[in-house]
Amino acid sequence: MFHIGRSVVMKDTLKYLLTLPPEEGFIMTTKSEIQQLLQCLWSLEYHNAGLSATAELSKASEVMNDLEANVREFKVLDNEENRLCSQWFACRKRKDNLKRKSKS
Repeated sequence: MFHIGRSVVMKDTLKYLLTLPPEEGFIMTTKSEIQQLLQCLWSLEYHNAGLSATAELSKASEVMNDLEANVREFKVLDNEENRLCSQWFACRKRKDNLKRKSKS
Protein backbone atom coordinates (compact mmCIF):
# COMPACT_ATOMS: atom_id res chain seq x y z
CA MET A 1 0.00 0.00 0.00
CA PHE A 2 2.84 2.41 0.75
CA HIS A 3 4.64 1.63 -2.49
CA ILE A 4 4.35 4.74 -4.66
CA GLY A 5 2.88 2.93 -7.65
CA ARG A 6 0.33 1.04 -5.61
CA SER A 7 -0.74 4.05 -3.58
CA VAL A 8 -1.38 6.07 -6.76
CA VAL A 9 -3.60 3.32 -8.14
CA MET A 10 -5.40 3.02 -4.81
CA LYS A 11 -5.98 6.78 -4.58
CA ASP A 12 -7.20 6.93 -8.17
CA THR A 13 -9.60 4.06 -7.49
CA LEU A 14 -10.90 5.72 -4.35
CA LYS A 15 -11.35 9.02 -6.20
CA TYR A 16 -13.29 7.18 -8.89
CA LEU A 17 -15.54 5.55 -6.28
CA LEU A 18 -16.36 9.01 -4.95
CA THR A 19 -17.75 9.96 -8.38
CA LEU A 20 -20.23 7.06 -8.53
CA PRO A 21 -23.88 8.06 -8.21
CA PRO A 22 -26.00 6.80 -5.28
CA GLU A 23 -27.88 4.42 -7.55
CA GLU A 24 -24.63 2.47 -7.98
CA GLY A 25 -24.93 1.48 -4.35
CA PHE A 26 -22.61 4.04 -2.78
CA ILE A 27 -24.47 5.83 -0.07
CA MET A 28 -23.22 9.06 1.47
CA THR A 29 -21.73 7.35 4.53
CA THR A 30 -19.66 5.09 2.26
CA LYS A 31 -18.46 8.11 0.29
CA SER A 32 -17.65 9.87 3.55
CA GLU A 33 -15.55 6.89 4.68
CA ILE A 34 -13.74 6.82 1.34
CA GLN A 35 -13.04 10.55 1.60
CA GLN A 36 -11.60 10.06 5.11
CA LEU A 37 -9.43 7.21 3.83
CA LEU A 38 -8.10 9.44 1.06
CA GLN A 39 -7.31 12.17 3.58
CA CYS A 40 -5.45 9.64 5.74
CA LEU A 41 -3.42 8.51 2.72
CA TRP A 42 -2.51 12.10 1.83
CA SER A 43 -1.61 12.82 5.44
CA LEU A 44 0.55 9.70 5.61
CA GLU A 45 2.33 10.62 2.37
CA TYR A 46 2.93 14.14 3.67
CA HIS A 47 4.34 12.75 6.92
CA ASN A 48 6.59 10.27 5.08
CA ALA A 49 7.82 13.01 2.76
CA GLY A 50 8.70 15.10 5.82
CA LEU A 51 10.64 12.21 7.35
CA SER A 52 12.47 11.62 4.09
CA ALA A 53 13.33 15.31 3.78
CA THR A 54 14.59 15.39 7.37
CA ALA A 55 16.81 12.38 6.72
CA GLU A 56 18.20 13.98 3.55
CA LEU A 57 18.87 17.24 5.39
CA SER A 58 20.69 15.31 8.10
CA LYS A 59 22.87 13.61 5.47
CA ALA A 60 23.54 16.95 3.81
CA SER A 61 24.53 18.42 7.16
CA GLU A 62 26.99 15.56 7.74
CA VAL A 63 28.48 16.11 4.29
CA MET A 64 28.85 19.84 4.99
CA ASN A 65 30.54 19.12 8.33
CA ASP A 66 32.93 16.68 6.62
CA LEU A 67 33.64 19.23 3.91
CA GLU A 68 34.38 21.95 6.47
CA ALA A 69 36.72 19.57 8.31
CA ASN A 70 38.48 18.77 5.03
CA VAL A 71 38.88 22.48 4.27
CA ARG A 72 40.41 23.08 7.72
CA GLU A 73 42.77 20.11 7.27
CA PHE A 74 43.73 21.32 3.80
CA LYS A 75 44.59 24.77 5.16
CA VAL A 76 46.76 23.24 7.90
CA LEU A 77 48.55 21.03 5.38
CA ASP A 78 48.94 23.92 2.94
CA ASN A 79 50.55 26.06 5.66
CA GLU A 80 52.83 23.17 6.62
CA GLU A 81 53.82 22.68 2.98
CA ASN A 82 54.61 26.38 2.63
CA ARG A 83 56.69 26.30 5.81
CA LEU A 84 58.63 23.23 4.65
CA CYS A 85 59.18 24.71 1.18
CA SER A 86 60.55 27.87 2.76
CA GLN A 87 62.90 25.81 4.90
CA TRP A 88 63.98 23.77 1.88
CA PHE A 89 64.69 26.89 -0.16
CA ALA A 90 66.67 28.38 2.76
CA CYS A 91 68.70 25.16 3.08
CA ARG A 92 69.28 25.07 -0.66
CA LYS A 93 70.50 28.66 -0.59
CA ARG A 94 72.85 27.88 2.32
CA LYS A 95 74.18 24.84 0.51
CA ASP A 96 74.85 26.85 -2.64
CA ASN A 97 76.61 29.54 -0.59
CA LEU A 98 78.77 26.89 1.14
CA LYS A 99 79.65 25.37 -2.23
CA ARG A 100 80.73 28.76 -3.55
CA LYS A 101 82.81 29.43 -0.43
CA SER A 102 84.47 26.04 -0.61
CA LYS A 103 85.45 26.61 -4.26
CA SER A 104 87.01 29.96 -3.46
